[in-house]
Amino acid sequence: MKNASVEVMDKDVSLCSDVQVVRCGALPTIVAPGDKFTFTCNATFPVRFVRVVQRATSISHFGIGHVDVQGEGTIKPYRSYYKPSKNKKVSEPFQTTSAMTAGYCGIVFHQHHSCIDFSFSATAPTDENCLLTDKALSSHHVNDNSWTTYTITCL
Repeated sequence: MKNASVEVMDKDVSLCSDVQVVRCGALPTIVAPGDKFTFTCNATFPVRFVRVVQRATSISHFGIGHVDVQGEGTIKPYRSYYKPSKNKKVSEPFQTTSAMTAGYCGIVFHQHHSCIDFSFSATAPTDENCLLTDKALSSHHVNDNSWTTYTITCL
C-alpha cells in the first residue's frame, strides 16, 4: 500500500476529459497489514467518484479490505450527464439487453466505455428494452413513441 493515495472526482475519468480531481491524502511509506487510515477531503465541488491510486515505478499489487465513504448529500443536482430525446430510439445498437429502469440501463451503459448513447423503453414489446450504441446518432433517429434516447454530455 505504500505510495498509495486517495482522490475524489466529479466525473468518471474514463468517460470525460475535464474531470476535477482533489487528492485527499497519501499513505505513509511504511504500512503494516491491518493498518487503518482516515482521509478528510474538502473538495469545492460535488463528489461522485472516489479512487485509491498507487503510483509505483515497478509492477506491484495491493489489496484493500474495506473502504467506507461518507459525505453530505447535495441540495440540488449539480450536473446532468444525459440529454434525453423523447420518442427516439438508437438505430444501430451494438448491444441489447433487458433493464427494469432507465437508471439500470444507464448503469449498463457505464460498464461499456465504448458507448455514446443508449435508449430505454418501459413498454418495449420484447425483453430487449435497453439499447447501447457506439455510433453518434444523427438526425435520422428511429422514431418510436415508447423510447427515450439518452446522450452523454461531459459538462
